Formats: sequence, structure tokens, C-alpha cells
Amino acid sequence: MFQYTTVTLTNNDIDGGSAGGSSVGISTTLDVNVTMRNNNVYGPSQASLLFGGQNVQSALVLNQCGWLGCDGASGNISSSLPADLVDAGMSIDPATLPPGASHDRDGVTRPQGGGWDIGPLEN
Repeated sequence: MFQYTTVTLTNNDIDGGSAGGSSVGISTTLDVNVTMRNNNVYGPSQASLLFGGQNVQSALVLNQCGWLGCDGASGNISSSLPADLVDAGMSIDPATLPPGASHDRDGVTRPQGGGWDIGPLEN
């Protein structure tokens, strides 16, 4: 478990289970500032995220950034279909990325096609 005071998540695929303790998602403490842009957030009940104890149950609520600790949220989607994630990510200037972030997990240069894909792979 990592603890940071500021977290920015961009173009990630976050798939979880239910909010009953078996979810894979994001849980923050009260003193963490979170920015989430252009992520795919999916769970069977759309309850994959816990922010400061608040259950965020849809991409719409996530993007409204009304939950405790939210610094910014926009462009987040909810989809279980990989095809919906192609070219759905945020456009980023590669010069501003940390080392290694300009390539996907298979070493393919980002972005491919019409834009950045959400998740670890560029199609």
C-alpha cells in the first residue's frame, strides 16, 4: 500500500468487483488530493471506487468531482468493452511524461491511431 498526499491518475483501466470489500479500486484517506482524468472505471455494480469513505458509484458521479479529496476529474468512462477504450484517453504532450510513459507495456510508442488509448496497451 502506497501513501501519497497528491495522486494523479490518467488513462488507466480500473476494473473491480463489488464495494463489499472485494473490489480492486482506489481508496483514499482524508488528506489525499486526487485528480482523475480519462480513466475507465468498471465494476459489476459500478462501485469500484472509495474516496475518503465515500462510495463513488458511476462515472458521472466520478466526473462531477463532488467527493472528498477530489482536485479534478473529467473524461472518465465506464465500459467493460475494450473497443470503447481505443482512442478514448487524454491527449498528452509526450515531452511532459516521466521516463517510460511514452510507450505502452509492450514497448509500443504512444499514441497510435487517432489518439491515446485508455489502459496499458495501445492498439
